[in-house]
Amino acid sequence: MGRRKTYQKWIDKFMDKHPIVAAFVLSLLLFVSTIILITVIGFNWFTIFCLGLAIMLLIIGIIMAIKYQKKRKRKKKIKQRLDDLNVEEIDRLLPYEFEDWITDFLNENGFNAEHTKYSGDFGADIIAIRGGIKYAISCKKYSNGLGVRSVQEIIAAMDYYHADIGWVVSTAPYFTSQAYELAKTRHVKLFTKNELLEKLSELKNKQTFTNFM
Repeated sequence: MGRRKTYQKWIDKFMDKHPIVAAFVLSLLLFVSTIILITVIGFNWFTIFCLGLAIMLLIIGIIMAIKYQKKRKRKKKIKQRLDDLNVEEIDRLLPYEFEDWITDFLNENGFNAEHTKYSGDFGADIIAIRGGIKYAISCKKYSNGLGVRSVQEIIAAMDYYHADIGWVVSTAPYFTSQAYELAKTRHVKLFTKNELLEKLSELKNKQTFTNFM
């Protein structure tokens, strides 16, 4: 009985972590089962329907599994490139890669983080929760300084998503003094590229979260 529970737990865990692969395997099993059914009872309207459904599900499963593997490889490549938190590597990232990496990094370090919609995000790219605190996070892939507008956007996002804290996580070399002044009026943290690398290094080495939060 204990072995059966362990087996069921392993299946549930696998399906939770790899839903697309699980869907592909299930569709493949359905296809094989349908072929066996046809060899046993022959062709009729039911077996033809099952075969068509199995083929459609198998094709969908293959397509989704391929996309899933490509996404995993891309994320793994990004993670490997940024293991040393290298400034040059971060500069090479595309904006959506930068957002993906910040999201993944937070999820690996105690946050429950997910993307907002790519359009109509109301100023936040990521919403994250940790310890009951909700964060609205804006990711800015900029080579120049950022001003007041970046802070105004995250404040608006905090109001919309009912977030407790706002972050502007950027590759910018600096924020203007006006931006810092406005950030002080709300619970908004501004991170330049060097500050981002420093704080991410603290997270990676399991040091204090106090300054990061």
